[in-house]
Amino acid sequence: MLCLTCVLIVFGGIGVKRIIKDKEKNYKIRLFVFIFLLVLALFVAVWFSDYLSYDYDIYLSEWINEYKALSFRDALLNITNISNYTPVYNYFLIIIVKLNINPLYSVKFITFVFSLLLGLSMELVVCHIKKTKFNYCRSVVFLLIPTVCMEYSFWGQCDAIYVSFCVLAFYFALKKKSKLSFIFVGLAFAFKLQFLFIVPILFVMLIIKDENGEHYLKWKDIWLAPLMYVVNLLPVFVGASIWDLLLVYFVQTTYYSTISQNCANFCYIFEIMQIYVENRNVYISLISIFTILTISILIFLVVRIIKLNKSKSLSPLDLLFFATLFSFIMVFFMPKMLDRFYFLSVVLAIMLVCSKLDLSNFYIALLLELSLFFVMYSQFSWTEDWILSCWSSMMILALILNFIILVVFAVRFFKTYKLKTKENQPIKNENVETISNET
Repeated sequence: MLCLTCVLIVFGGIGVKRIIKDKEKNYKIRLFVFIFLLVLALFVAVWFSDYLSYDYDIYLSEWINEYKALSFRDALLNITNISNYTPVYNYFLIIIVKLNINPLYSVKFITFVFSLLLGLSMELVVCHIKKTKFNYCRSVVFLLIPTVCMEYSFWGQCDAIYVSFCVLAFYFALKKKSKLSFIFVGLAFAFKLQFLFIVPILFVMLIIKDENGEHYLKWKDIWLAPLMYVVNLLPVFVGASIWDLLLVYFVQTTYYSTISQNCANFCYIFEIMQIYVENRNVYISLISIFTILTISILIFLVVRIIKLNKSKSLSPLDLLFFATLFSFIMVFFMPKMLDRFYFLSVVLAIMLVCSKLDLSNFYIALLLELSLFFVMYSQFSWTEDWILSCWSSMMILALILNFIILVVFAVRFFKTYKLKTKENQPIKNENVETISNET
C-alpha cells in the first residue's frame, strides 16, 4: 500500500504540476478529475491485491519458494531449471525473495508500475497522432481499462512490461528515433517472445517513407534490438549454461502440448474437437499448417501495405491501424497461443479509437476488449461450479467476437486501403486529410 501510494504521489505530483502550469480553461476541473482517477486506480490495485491467480498459485509462488531455499548465486545458477520465463523477469523474483518482502504484493506492485508506464506510453502515441498536448487524465484512464485493471490487480502477470516496451518502440518509430525504437523492442524481446507481435509494423516502417521522403527506422540500428537480450545472460558469470539461457524461448514454445492454450483463436476450434490427442502426426501437421497460414497472411499484408505507400504516404494513424491488425492476425491464426496474448491488440485498439473515434475503430476496440475480458474473467471465477458450467461458454463467446473483429478488419482494410492502378495516385483514405493533386 505504501509503495503504491508513493509511486502514485510521484506520478500524480508531476501531473498536478503540469496541469496547474498550463492554466488552460477549466484546468481546476481537469485537476480534480486527474486526482480522482489516481485515487480510483489505487483503490482498484489495493482492493484486489490479496487475490491469488491461477498463474501465481501454480507457477510464480512455486518459483519464489524454490529461490528462497537457494543463495543468490545458486538462484542465478539454476534460473533456467526453476522457471521457464526469461532470466530478466526472474531477477525481480530473486530480489523479492532476498529482500524478504511479501511476494504476492511485490509481484503485483511490479505489474502496476509497468501498467503506469503503459498508460504513459499509450498517451504519448495518441497525442503524437492527434498533435495535441499530453493529457494526464487520459493516461490514467488507460489504467482503468478493465483488462489492464485485471492485469495488475488480479493476474499480476508480466504482460504490461513487454507491451509497454512495444508501445514505446512504436512511438519512437513514429518519431523517427530509430535507436530508441530498437532499444525498446529489444527490451520487449528480453522479457517475452510475444514482442514478435509488434515486429511486422516495425518492419514495414523500415521499408516505407513518410510524406517528406524520410524512413521511420534505419537498418543500421537493428543490432540494438538483439543486444538488449544480453541482460538475460548475466547468470553466465556464475556458471550457468549460455545455451540454456539462449534457448529459453524454445523451451516456452514446447512447454504446452496443446494447439491453443485457452486462447479464443481459430486454433481453439480444433482444441475443442481434440482430433490430435492420440495422433502426434496430426498435432504436428496442424501446428505447421497454421504457422504457414499466419506467415502467408502477414507477407500478403506487408507487401500490400508497402505497395500502398507508393501511391500515398501512410499517416501515423494508418500505421497504428496496421499495427493493431498485425497483432490481432498473429494471435488469431498462430497455434500454441495463450489466453492473454490479445493484450497488445487491445492496447493498440484502445489507442486507435482514442486517436480517431469512428465506428470501425470503436467496434474493433470494444469487441477486442470484451473478448479478452470474457477469457480473463473466466480465469478469475471464485467457484469451481461456475468454471465447469460457464467457462466453455465464455470461451466460445469470445471466439465469436474475434471472428466478428476479423470481418470488421477485413472490410475496413479492403474498403479504405485500395491499391490504385496509376503510380503516385492518392488513395481514398478516411484517416488522411485530403490534399490537392500536384501538377
